Amino acid sequence: MPNKVVLAYSGGLDTSIIIPWLKENYRSEVIAMIGDVGQQEDLDAARLKALATGASAAYVEDLREEFVTGYIWPTMRAGAVYEHRYLLGTSMARPVLAKRQAELALELDADAVAHGCTGKGNDQVRFELAYNRAKAPSPMRAITACRLSRPPPTFTAATATSGTSATKADAWRTRRTLRGRTCGSG
Repeated sequence: MPNKVVLAYSGGLDTSIIIPWLKENYRSEVIAMIGDVGQQEDLDAARLKALATGASAAYVEDLREEFVTGYIWPTMRAGAVYEHRYLLGTSMARPVLAKRQAELALELDADAVAHGCTGKGNDQVRFELAYNRAKAPSPMRAITACRLSRPPPTFTAATATSGTSATKADAWRTRRTLRGRTCGSG
């Protein structure tokens, strides 16, 4: 069992659920790594949410320059577009996120890396191939498709900063979204 896991954290539902799940099921310390690749999101709010869900630390890594020079430009020069229309923005970001996550895991002497991608999509493959190339500690594949049998904690700006409980409406929406989901064994 890993003692310390570095999680590629987005602030979304899957990665927010995984933090307490790893702590409860593996008794692991979880460190969140949030990558800034130029998305227009409040990354400090994501950092606070990671800490509120139980991460022992949360790092916001500025990957914008490396993403542009090492990933976007080569992809554009190669003319890599999907169906001759769509730039591959999200898929291009996964390897740079996984690379920095693996580097951080090695710096922090972590035992494993994890992500919140489901097992049914290509993002899992993108992360894990990048982990392989970066010689990351072993990826935790079993948890990537896990869904909890109980509703996850819900968060608003107030809960992330003050620790107060979410509104009943927020909790109801979350329970309705997750109704019927169960978590397989690790």
